[in-house]
This record gives sequence, structure tokens and C-alpha cells, in this order.
Amino acid sequence: MRLTCPPPQPFPPLPPKAPKFVAIEVDTKKFDTYRPAVHLHWQMDLNDSLDITEYIILKKMPLDSNFNVLVRGIPDSVFDFYEPLDNIILPEELSFKSVLYRIFAKDNYGRSGDTSNIDSIVLLWPPILLTDTLKNDNVLRWSVSSIQAGFFNYIYLINDSSGLIWKSPKPDTPSYLTDGQIAVFSEKINSSFLPLLKGNCFWAVKIEAPALKAESMELRKLYVP
Repeated sequence: MRLTCPPPQPFPPLPPKAPKFVAIEVDTKKFDTYRPAVHLHWQMDLNDSLDITEYIILKKMPLDSNFNVLVRGIPDSVFDFYEPLDNIILPEELSFKSVLYRIFAKDNYGRSGDTSNIDSIVLLWPPILLTDTLKNDNVLRWSVSSIQAGFFNYIYLINDSSGLIWKSPKPDTPSYLTDGQIAVFSEKINSSFLPLLKGNCFWAVKIEAPALKAESMELRKLYVP
């Protein structure tokens, strides 16, 4: 029987392939306190068996001429990074801006692998939260400035110590605004959540405009008597 030998492997092996972003979205994250943040999530090629020592993320804002290092030294076991929105200069009201990201890995030989394709998120002007103390009606209120596309509102309720309590489901239909319009929205909190939120907690509103592939979020403290 004729035996075939596997082809020889190069030594050292080829540098790592580029990681791939699988999601870039606006979310909440606890740093020193809860804040809105851009959540970056990536994965490596499952066929790439090289030992990775770190991931490095690059970022480019619209007025930047080049990509700059956002963060380095992310361990090989970590596939998420949260960049607080207050580190990003938000667009002017009634406008939006794209933030561009790339990522690459370093292997245990100290070599930089391929850099990923450019991925991005489009940021909208955030909503304005109008409630900071829950009244007898248990209603949260917020306003949204003109968005030239259909958009969805999502509400988050967050306990300062235990994290997310509730996120509202996707609305049945999108909302629409015309030029110069400001719309006020409201959401009644289910009374079953109140014991979990008693005292100082947080609430947030996330805006998604699918046609623009754009998002925004605002978060503030909420006092529940």
C-alpha cells in the first residue's frame, strides 16, 4: 500500500490570519459606573491554531487621516471590547457619523498577523432622557430629534449592582419624524420590576435606524422610591 506523507509545515508557521468582527453595536457596560459604549465582538478563524498573545484594535474617526491604535494588549481569551461613547465625539444634532474599526492579532513569535477589513458603526444624535425620579405613574419619558428614517426605541432597566433587569422587545412598527420635529415617547414600568430597582439604578434608551444602519444610546441614573 502506497503511503503519502503530509506536506512539510513551514517553520515558523505563517503569521495569524485576520480576526473578523461579528458584531459592532451600541450597548451598556459597567466601568466605574454604567455607561453607553460601542461593543466590539470578534472571532478568529477556527482553522488557525497559532498561539495568540494579544489583539490590537485600530480606530478611525471621519476627520482622521489614518487609523490609530485604540487599544492593545487584549488577551487571547477575550473576544469583546467596550469603548465608552463619552470617548467618542458624537455627531451634531440632526446628523450622524461613522466610526471605523480594524483589528489584528500578534502571535507568540511577536509577529503581527493580517489586519481585518474595515468595519464600522454609524452613530446618531442620542435621545434626551426626561425622567430621573420615578413618579406615581411609573412612566419613563424621553425625546428624540428628527431622524430621516424609521427608527425603533428600546428601553433598558439596570440595577447598579446586579446589572440588566429588563430590555424592551422590538416595537411592532418603527417611528418616523419630519424635519425639525421632536417627539416625546413614554414607557410604563411593570410593577414587578420595582422591587429589583428600588433606590438608585439606571435606565437607558437605545435608538436603532435600520435603513441608516445607525444607532445611539443615552443612559442616566433613576431613583425609584
